[in-house]
Amino acid sequence: MKILKSAVSLFLLMGLAFQTPAGTISGGGGGTTNPNPANPEWIVSAVFFDAGQILTTWFQKQEMFFFNLSSEEKEKSPFRKIFLSNKSIYHLLKTIEIDLEMNRPCFDREGNERDGSVYGSNPGSICISPFTMAPKLNQYNAKEETLALIVHELSHLFEASEEEAVEIQTQAVWNFYKTNFQELQLDISILSNSHNFGSELTYLMTRINMSSEYPQELDMSEFVSINETLLKLRGLFDRPLGNFLLLPVSLYKVLTPQFVRTGVLQSYVCAYNSHQHPEVKKDCQNELIKGFQDDDQVTAREYLLRRDGIDFGPGYDSVTIAKLENWDSVSTELQKFQDFLRKVLNEMSELEKFRMKINRKGMRYFF
Repeated sequence: MKILKSAVSLFLLMGLAFQTPAGTISGGGGGTTNPNPANPEWIVSAVFFDAGQILTTWFQKQEMFFFNLSSEEKEKSPFRKIFLSNKSIYHLLKTIEIDLEMNRPCFDREGNERDGSVYGSNPGSICISPFTMAPKLNQYNAKEETLALIVHELSHLFEASEEEAVEIQTQAVWNFYKTNFQELQLDISILSNSHNFGSELTYLMTRINMSSEYPQELDMSEFVSINETLLKLRGLFDRPLGNFLLLPVSLYKVLTPQFVRTGVLQSYVCAYNSHQHPEVKKDCQNELIKGFQDDDQVTAREYLLRRDGIDFGPGYDSVTIAKLENWDSVSTELQKFQDFLRKVLNEMSELEKFRMKINRKGMRYFF
C-alpha cells in the first residue's frame, strides 16, 4: 500500500494535507518535484523510536471509542475486525517485525511496488520502504504518514479489506497531524518508573504490601495518602490527550471504581479501629451494612447505589468488592488494589521503553 495522497499542495508543505483514499501522496502537489524531500532516516526513526508508544496509545483510544458505539455502529466500523478479533493488536505491536527497505520498494502479492506491504521477509511481518517514501514526504509529514501507513498494514493482518484499511489509515493520519508528539511522549515518560510519579506509585505499593501483612495496624491517615496518589493517577490519565489513551481500556475502566474499594477499606478500618470515637465507628459500620446488606460481594455500582442512592452507571460494574468480615478479608482486598497498581505500573514502564522490532535492510548499520 502506498502512503496517502495529499489533495492540496499548500497543506502538504505545511504537513497538514487533506487525505484522499487514492493511496498515494503527490511529490509537492500536481506532480511537481518535492523541493524538500524527507531524509529516509526520519522514517526509520519514526518506526523505531515512536511507533511502539504512539500506536499503542492510539489504538487504546480507538478501542474505547469503538466499544462506546451502538451495536449497529460497531457493525459498520472498520475497527470491528481489529477489536472483535481473537487476536490482540497490542500483542501484535510488541511482537511484529518490520522490514525497512532502504534500497528498494516493498511489493504486494502481485509483485507491484508499494510503500508498504504485509509481505515482509517472514510470515506475519510487514514491509515499509523509506526508499520510496522519502522523496514524497518532507519534514512536516514524514512521521505522521509513516505511522499511518503502519496502521494500514497492521489492519490487513486482521483481515481488513483495502477499503477498510484505507478508512482506518485516513482516521489515523488525521489524528497524527493534530498531535504534539513531544507532549504525548512526555506524558508517557512522566508515568514511567524513571520519573517521580512512577517512584511514588512504587512506594505506595510497598506500603500497601506491608499493610496487607498487618492490616489491624492500619489507620485513617493511610487512606488519605492512598487516595491522594489515586487522584494523581486519575488526573494524569484524564488529561486531554485527544485521540490517545495512556492506559489500556481494561485498566482505564476500573480506575475510578478503585475509589470505592479504598472507601470500603477505609470504612472497615474506621468501624473497627479502637482509636475511633464510638459514634464515628457506628456511622462507618452502618455504611458497610447499607452497602453490602446480605451479599457476600457487590459491584462498586451496587455498593454506592445502596449506600447513597446514587447510580454511577455500568462503568462501576467492572469492580467487585467482597464483604469485609475480618482483618484477613481486608488483606485480600488490599492485595486486589495492589494488583491493580502493579498492572498500571507494568503497562506504563513497558510503554516508556517500547521500541518496534525492525530489520533495516540494505544498510550496514543499525541502532
